[in-house]
Amino acid sequence: MPRADKVRAPLSFSNDQLGLDLFLDEVCHLVSKHCPDVVNIGMEATGFYWWHLQEALNEIQLKDTEVKIFTINPALIKGFKKSYRKLPRTDHIDAWVIADRLRFGRLRPLHRGSLLYAPLARLTRLRYTMKKNIRSDKNRAISLIFLKFSNFRQAAGRKSFHKASLDMLDEFTADEIAETPLEELVRFVLSHGKGRFAEPEEFVKELKTAARNSYRLNPKMEDAVSVALSMTIENIRFMEGQCKKLDKVIARELQAIPQTLTTIPGICPGRRHHRRNRRCKALRQREGTGSI
Repeated sequence: MPRADKVRAPLSFSNDQLGLDLFLDEVCHLVSKHCPDVVNIGMEATGFYWWHLQEALNEIQLKDTEVKIFTINPALIKGFKKSYRKLPRTDHIDAWVIADRLRFGRLRPLHRGSLLYAPLARLTRLRYTMKKNIRSDKNRAISLIFLKFSNFRQAAGRKSFHKASLDMLDEFTADEIAETPLEELVRFVLSHGKGRFAEPEEFVKELKTAARNSYRLNPKMEDAVSVALSMTIENIRFMEGQCKKLDKVIARELQAIPQTLTTIPGICPGRRHHRRNRRCKALRQREGTGSI
């Protein structure tokens, strides 16, 4: 294990390009003075504040000296700090604790290939967050739909969040659905579903029956629930559109990485879309219609 001797007094640097240049100058000065075989540089991966520093340090090339960069989980540093009796919480002490943890070893240094996966990691984390938000908005929409049209989801089933279904909820009340002629509602579903809605007449019949048997919302609540539902549906549609755009970017990033993930059935977007298109074609042939 390396000795824990300090080679100079602590220094502070601003977290910007000027501070980075000064830090690199100091590293080069210490290397030329002490001539080590290896220089280990450790930092806490706190939020996003470490990114530019890590990226710049990863490109350092020193003559006759190997540079290893370690980005350490803050939880690991926090646990290590507890092994000391009591230490004040200052920048200099925190840096010393990081250096001491680095001295103990059993850490994996960053390698240059890690940056190859960084864009994909950022994009997939964003997609995960967006999907969580969509799920949260859909749960909110379900509660609002029950208030506005209590039997709607029983009648609509898996088509509850289809565009035509949501447009109908936005356009009509339960009473209006029950009273509007069947043919008019079928035309509405076909136009708003862009010809991709299977068995619209059966769907509308079930919806009209459900509307007649549903609770009636207090008029004082009706406007507030309708506004809240309309805005929630708008959020869902926007986020789903953003996810589609993001999926294209993720697919492009994935193509640049040597991998075999897309050979697994169900993961490759092309195969998934191909299977869906085959199912749609089979359904059209079975029903004798031009579209669903």
